[in-house]
Amino acid sequence: MEFDIAVQFLTIEKNLSLTFVPSIRSDILGGKINGQSLKLSDLKFANGRALTIAHEKLETIMSDLLGLVVIPHLNVFAARGVRLPVIDNARLRDALVYIKQGYMIIGTNVVKTW
Repeated sequence: MEFDIAVQFLTIEKNLSLTFVPSIRSDILGGKINGQSLKLSDLKFANGRALTIAHEKLETIMSDLLGLVVIPHLNVFAARGVRLPVIDNARLRDALVYIKQGYMIIGTNVVKTW
């Protein structure tokens, strides 16, 4: 017989922002995460008591873990990139990426092979 018991020990409200710089190589859209920001707030135990240690210390530890473990793995995935679509032997060439607040534009030439 197997039992699954979940116990909530601590609740943390968190806000994580990552800065991603896209790049295009041939037909591959990739990039790199080159910045991060982590903010923790409202740290409470399950019984409602506030966590007494300074949340800045926990924030620093979690941010360091992100920088040492999570971000490098995400960058490996981002470096591989994703292939941009090819339709009827038409390939994208000389692509540029423009980033504005809230959106990204990809400008490219289309080369058709007959």
